[in-house]
Amino acid sequence: MSVFAQSAIETVDGPAKVLQVEVKREGKDSLFAYFGGIRLVRSMNFDVEEAPKQIYNVRSQLIDRLTRNVCELCGSNAEVEMHHIKKLKNLHRMGRREKSEWMKRMIAIKRKTLAVCGVCHHLIHAGKYDGVRVC
Repeated sequence: MSVFAQSAIETVDGPAKVLQVEVKREGKDSLFAYFGGIRLVRSMNFDVEEAPKQIYNVRSQLIDRLTRNVCELCGSNAEVEMHHIKKLKNLHRMGRREKSEWMKRMIAIKRKTLAVCGVCHHLIHAGKYDGVRVC
């Protein structure tokens, strides 16, 4: 048999009201369960002198590569665009002719994106990029 009651218990922050459930057992001690007793107030005890440690990178590698504004294929400083493929494993298909330079570069850096200038990007999509510096 269970008994529900409201009671007060002593906590670290002082007495607190809780909802108490008591389960009485024959020949054994009763079991107690409490709901509540935890203060949901923000603690204002902290050291202002210590700055929080940064646990994440401020900018991603993708943003760094774009803001560098250099074509990763020809080294041109023209307007940089991102060439993107769906999956890296698509570059490793069997029975395909020899990989072009842009494919080798993407495989080497293990990225699905490549920062390229507009001319190189157009040649990649046209299937005519042969690795010769064009810009």
